[in-house]
Amino acid sequence: MMQSTTDGLTPKIYRVADISRRFGISKSYIYHLGKTGNFPKSFVLVPGGAAKGWIAQEVEDWFEERIKQRG
Repeated sequence: MMQSTTDGLTPKIYRVADISRRFGISKSYIYHLGKTGNFPKSFVLVPGGAAKGWIAQEVEDWFEERIKQRG
């Protein structure tokens, strides 16, 4: 299920700093995980821009999967 904002329609977006603070992963390692296919895909927030975002629910699901894998 996709997490949404108060309007109930727009997915909540994490920026790299949000992910870093929330999960204690360095920004460079987040990008490394993404390049190796081990982290949800980011997307460019504005066409032609450099700012990236991640759909929050995909990141949360990724984290839950890490917990399940610990055995």
